[in-house]
Amino acid sequence: TPSADADRVEVTVGNSTVVATKTGSTWSLTPSKDGVSVDPTSGVITVAHNAASAGTQVSATAKHGNSDVSTASRANLPAKETTPNAPTVVSDTANARVTVTPSADADRVEVTVGNSTVVATKTGSTWTLSPTKTGVSVDSRTGVVTVAHNAASAGTQVSATAKHGNSDASTAASVALPGKAATPAAPTVASDEANARVTVTPSADADRVEVTVGNSTVV
Repeated sequence: TPSADADRVEVTVGNSTVVATKTGSTWSLTPSKDGVSVDPTSGVITVAHNAASAGTQVSATAKHGNSDVSTASRANLPAKETTPNAPTVVSDTANARVTVTPSADADRVEVTVGNSTVVATKTGSTWTLSPTKTGVSVDSRTGVVTVAHNAASAGTQVSATAKHGNSDASTAASVALPGKAATPAAPTVASDEANARVTVTPSADADRVEVTVGNSTVV
């Protein structure tokens, strides 16, 4: 970032030097170099990770008109983390939900439900979710994010990407949120004393009935 009174900044990346020059109110950069850019309004020069190998020294000096060169400021170019694999996104129709499982090397997962996005972040060994959203939760130990049926309408697209540190985002994985079937009316349970038995009659829209007799259950 140039000082307020600078109109020329020389940036050296390893053995290469580029010069940002302010003409009027506009900054420009010469010569061009992969991974190095300048904001034409503010003069801020960005040296991206692909400009040189990690650990390469980046130094900069400034001038104003025919002034002497300022002292140099320096920093080392940080490394770029490897992009993790995409999360595993599964539609669980039986439970009317979607589960998002982070890849082993991920420490940040962004989950988009329709037009809303929540972020699961791993700090140490604990995962947390931000911001809160009805129907969306995270397992603090495993990082598995659960998107329940009440998080959005049935058929809404649920997509997720993963990152590790300052890596690029992974490719997205996505599925549609399954719907939740309406709860049927209770079965009709009748005591038939004449035949010493009980009859259980399902409601018209039921497709599963659980019958418990004492400590035993049949389906």
